[in-house]
Amino acid sequence: MTATATAPRITAGLVPVEFTAEGPALRPVWIDEHTLMVGYDPRVLDEDLVVMILRSVHGDGLVIVEGVPQ
Repeated sequence: MTATATAPRITAGLVPVEFTAEGPALRPVWIDEHTLMVGYDPRVLDEDLVVMILRSVHGDGLVIVEGVPQ
């Protein structure tokens, strides 16, 4: 029997934030190697689009929560 490695689960917390006009519409910040905070400007991006962007980068196994992951 062989062991198969599984990719570590990544949790992304979504936080709507109104950035300044000069700021980015999407700002990801890693808390640690498994936890990602994503601030997004809801005036520019809606939550569904942010989720689609995150899943395209991190795959369908990404766990997405609202606010700061616990």
